[in-house]
Amino acid sequence: MPFHEALHGLVYKAIGATDIRYNISLRQFYAYAIAHDFVADRRQFTWVALAPFMVISMLLMMAAAFWPPLRFVLVGELLVHTAGTSGDFAMLNYLWLNRHQEVFTYDDAMSHTSYFYGRKKE
Repeated sequence: MPFHEALHGLVYKAIGATDIRYNISLRQFYAYAIAHDFVADRRQFTWVALAPFMVISMLLMMAAAFWPPLRFVLVGELLVHTAGTSGDFAMLNYLWLNRHQEVFTYDDAMSHTSYFYGRKKE
């Protein structure tokens, strides 16, 4: 989880966020990275959401291809990680369902809340 969330943070940083914060709850088994006080548009947020899935999946598939003795374990980890990205894909699904609008997201670290705003495309 830390590597996955760090990748979210790196992409946030690459698109201009300056205050990136992380939170983890082992009891409820979730973690997240948020860019406090930063507005991201649909394209930017899509990169933020997809980066960990793409990078980690690619690394695990390459490792499975090059280390046959560990292939079973690595493919298992790939399946676990893919299932763990369900939250990222749920947010991407929200963007897809609202594709007829311009959508922006804004994180407020103080209230532990992420907001999604939509407006009609002009």
